[in-house]
Formats: sequence, structure tokens, C-alpha cells
Amino acid sequence: MHLKFGPPRFWQDKKPNWQAKALLPLSWLVGAIIRLRAFRTTPVISPLPVLCCGNLSVGGTGKTILVRDLAQRLANRGEHPHILSRGYGGRLDGPLRVDTAIHTARDVGDEPFMLAQEFPVWIGADRSKTAQCAVDSGATCLVMDDGLQNPTLKQTFRLVTMDGGIGLGNGQTLPAGPLRESPTRGLSRVDAVILIGRDDTQVVTLLHLNCLTSPRN
Repeated sequence: MHLKFGPPRFWQDKKPNWQAKALLPLSWLVGAIIRLRAFRTTPVISPLPVLCCGNLSVGGTGKTILVRDLAQRLANRGEHPHILSRGYGGRLDGPLRVDTAIHTARDVGDEPFMLAQEFPVWIGADRSKTAQCAVDSGATCLVMDDGLQNPTLKQTFRLVTMDGGIGLGNGQTLPAGPLRESPTRGLSRVDAVILIGRDDTQVVTLLHLNCLTSPRN
């Protein structure tokens, strides 16, 4: 028997309930660890432009679809984009290039395997290493599928995707809520926001308010 666990329901409450508030100390600890890691890591600067498509929350927000679209647009302009992915869900660590003739989705993850049907895709936790592999293999530009919170590779341009039906949930970071980092900190580092679907949660208004109080880094 296989059990499938989804995100806690209280993550999507408009305001933090008692469960979220009880988990806030853990959220502060997680946030501190992430900030410390970023502070102690010097990002590698690639000789190629690096376009990052990330998100502020866990789960799917349409970023992989955006990565595919951007890679296709770059290819149509004569570029040779290579995609960098964490390889989430796969059993191989990398850095390695996804080969659909050898690897399966179980090896490299569903999304990298899908993208590799059309574009060169590299998987690995250290994006600086996969970036160097792509450079050595003839890429002219790099597209990161996720990685907004990954400090190992300097990003030239950052996009963040938001699901209009889910929005920011209860506005709290893991594990008290669905966010990987606070909207204030996250939005201070991005160049544009892509809204996926209809804005049922008024996320545009919330993002605008955060932008007004977020200094750009």
C-alpha cells in the first residue's frame, strides 16, 4: 500500500491558525539556516547569461512550463540554451546530462526527463558544476529550472512564478506555511513576476504591497 501525503490544509488559510503559529519557531530556524548558507556561499559567475525561473513556495506553480517556453524562444533566436535542474524526484545525484535513451524519469526526475525530450538538461544540486558542464558542451545561455534559493551560481536575470489560485497561502515560511522564504526577501531579489492562471487570491495586490516595502539588492 502506498500512502500519498499532500500539503497541510492550514497552509492555505488566509491567516496563520494555531498550528502554523506553533510551528513558527521552526520556520525561524529554517530561515536562519538558509540565510547563513547564502551568506557563507560565494556564487560562481558563469561566462554565460543565467536565466533563473523560480518560485517562493513549494509545489508546482508552472515554472517548468515557463522554462520550456523560454528555452524554445531562445532556440528560435539561434541560441543554444541548456537547462539546469536539481533533478528532484530522481535517484541519481549528478552532475550529469539527462539522456532519454539511457535514463528514466525515476533516474532523473519527471520534469528534467520531460524537458530533455527537446533540450539539453543537466541535473545536480550544485548549479555551478552543472553550469560548467553546460558551458563545456557548447551552451550559449543557461536556464535554471528552480534555484531561486540556490546560492551556488550567480543569476543574471530572475523570474518568479506565482499560481493565482494558490497565491502565498497563509504567508508563512516552511514548515508553518508553504513559502520557501518571506515574500519581502524573495521579491527583493527578482526582476519580474509571472502570474499563472486567474488571480483568485489577489496575489498581485499582496505582491505589490511587498514590493513597496522591499528594497532591491
